[in-house]
Amino acid sequence: MALQQSSSQALPPPVKGWDTRESLADMPIDHAVIMDNWFPGTDKVTMRRGNSAYATGLTGNVDTLIEYVPLTGAGALFAADGSNSIYDVSSAGAVGSAVSSGHANSKWQFVNMGTSGGQFVRCFNGADTPLLYNGSSWATTAITGSGLTAANLIWGNLHQRRLWTGESNSLDAWYLSTNNVSGAATKFPLGGIATLGGFIMAMGTWTRDSGSGMDDVACFYTSEGEVLVYQGTDPSASATWALLGVFRIGKPIGRRCMVKGGSDLILVTQDGFVPLSGILTMDRSQTRLVALSDQISKAVNDAVRLYKANFGWQPILYPRAAMLIFNVPISIQESHQYVFNTITGAPARFKGVNALCFGLLNDNMYWGG
Repeated sequence: MALQQSSSQALPPPVKGWDTRESLADMPIDHAVIMDNWFPGTDKVTMRRGNSAYATGLTGNVDTLIEYVPLTGAGALFAADGSNSIYDVSSAGAVGSAVSSGHANSKWQFVNMGTSGGQFVRCFNGADTPLLYNGSSWATTAITGSGLTAANLIWGNLHQRRLWTGESNSLDAWYLSTNNVSGAATKFPLGGIATLGGFIMAMGTWTRDSGSGMDDVACFYTSEGEVLVYQGTDPSASATWALLGVFRIGKPIGRRCMVKGGSDLILVTQDGFVPLSGILTMDRSQTRLVALSDQISKAVNDAVRLYKANFGWQPILYPRAAMLIFNVPISIQESHQYVFNTITGAPARFKGVNALCFGLLNDNMYWGG
């Protein structure tokens, strides 16, 4: 019987990343059936870096990390924990006394904004009077309006120098005068435009000219999967404010369902992770053609089906590592991250980082769980 001759073959690293779309028989050689805790680079794959305890002494789950971004100098990071209090975690080690406490929950949305009076961060949780941090102290500074219950405000966005916000379970948006973080707000009802009903889940700003200016458009994303797009600077004047269109896409997953990526908005939808610039140009049935998550569509679809009601869905851009991270809460004790290389678009999955929220401080990534 003749002896078999052996030979060696060099295989390229799977730099195209994790793939749940192709069958095993058709899998391209530079794709990976499983890529857990490895990150696909441009010419190699590297192991996910580890993590270590940073701030200690917090109670229960850390549901929110609030980043304060000053005009100059180092920023600050705050954690909202299971005691429904907020702590300064800008420095490592045991936390001191709470900087704000007695709240109804710890699930905050926030927006940074600069005015002539300084740099601020506004925080909303849908149950407490909105908080305001001015760089040194926290306060419950009022936002008022006829028919507005300030404690119900749950989302915020800065658009064309105006702070926009809205109540939970409402299709009414509210906006303040330019360069103000408090005071009287004007109602902007969207109930007659959002034909599918529901409520505003989130608002974002999409920069169509890759800069910041007149081409910045306001995008209201409803719980039923409608995106209402407006262009202009002054919502009180028809000459400077106009509806560009109403678009139907997949329903949002979680209150923290969008992140700014360059000039685009990336949305977390039941149809996958999609850039607004791509999804608005085609029918919903063609979402996969533009979805960032198309290559791992089976994994994303399964995660949405099984875990969409869980708290902790959050996208975040980590520029320092060229990563776009989507947190997927499997349970209160376990989370996965679907991670994309922002240069190549190649995906991977991280496990063992059981996060409920992420945040950045001076370009470093932190997570709370």
